[in-house]
Amino acid sequence: MRVASFPVPCDFIGSRPHLVALVMMALLWDMSGGIRRSQDDITEDYDEIDRRSPPIFINNTHTKVIVAADRIAILECRVRNLDDRAVSWIRKADIHILTMGKIVYTTDKRFSIEHSMASDNWILKLRNAQVDDSGIYECQINTEPKRSKAYLLQVVESNAKIVGDRDVMVQVGSDINLTCKAQDTPEPPATVYWYKNGVRVDSLLARGGISVVTESRRRSSHLLVSKVTSEDAGNYTCAPANSKTDSVTVHVIQGADPRANVMASSTPQYQVPIKLQIVLGLWLLLAQR
Repeated sequence: MRVASFPVPCDFIGSRPHLVALVMMALLWDMSGGIRRSQDDITEDYDEIDRRSPPIFINNTHTKVIVAADRIAILECRVRNLDDRAVSWIRKADIHILTMGKIVYTTDKRFSIEHSMASDNWILKLRNAQVDDSGIYECQINTEPKRSKAYLLQVVESNAKIVGDRDVMVQVGSDINLTCKAQDTPEPPATVYWYKNGVRVDSLLARGGISVVTESRRRSSHLLVSKVTSEDAGNYTCAPANSKTDSVTVHVIQGADPRANVMASSTPQYQVPIKLQIVLGLWLLLAQR
């Protein structure tokens, strides 16, 4: 049992009220020592926890993330043995705290944090990512000293490109063959849609004779319109899921004209793959029957 030791004036001892006050002072003195001990115990407990089973980063997440502009960037941090410590996401460029625990501190509404009680994952999401958002982001644990793991976010501008001239001349009765490439995408596009004057070509069922062949692995898509008429003239747009769109204008010419360009994608730098040529050839034979 600890005995309180504190200074007492000699003339303070004597009457009964003095004795009561003396007991109260002793109690307060002992309580203040207890508070100091409790704070020390908390610090010692944290240190003991960190020594016995320290919070650790699980190194099975991607620390380099490449995403196309205007898409969602996802940074995944996994922490084990967190106990009652907190995980924060910090933008390194300006040392800005984005999130702490499940609370978002930034005023930028594009940022959000995802975490479930049974999970080790602390997922930072950035909607509508822009090139200026590229840089280092840190997942940090509030141990002493701090523990952190750096993530590199790279936001790239990805632009689709329809091979050939911006103005495509074709003769009535010939075929339009457009090739769209999306080489700068971080990953192959999940979908590639073609539009004519703002309307998806695969919805033009009444027209018929339209074929779209997409090679996701090659990041390319091919549009074939057979036996064109004057009604097939217009603006044609290629829209990969993870790239900005590109457009060309198709002009349909009556009769012979040296400006006519049946194969809009025919350039010395690009050749249609043999397998695709066979598929398109068979499709043309079936379409002509």
